[in-house]
Amino acid sequence: MDRLRLLYEAHTEAARAAELNESDVVLARQGTSMDAREAALIAMAVHILADPSSIGDDDVAVLRAHGWSDRIIAEIPGLVALNQLTGTFNLLAGLEPARQEG
Repeated sequence: MDRLRLLYEAHTEAARAAELNESDVVLARQGTSMDAREAALIAMAVHILADPSSIGDDDVAVLRAHGWSDRIIAEIPGLVALNQLTGTFNLLAGLEPARQEG
């Protein structure tokens, strides 16, 4: 099984462990959510990943309007960067998620 498939499965298992239903998992893969508040947060994360230099005050205002705190908003770029760094390193180093017996 190739590494990307293993990562895909690991993330799917993590989503199920977090008690997301199948619809939530599908929407998360598409970069959205049925919950408008969550969708706004996810959209910001995707925006940061795709075009970080274009983020502005209006983008932050959208998140605040959905009730997200400045602390959570400030954590988004760090989480995006950490996930990108970890994923890139794992792929380059050939690391794979541990297969669970079961």
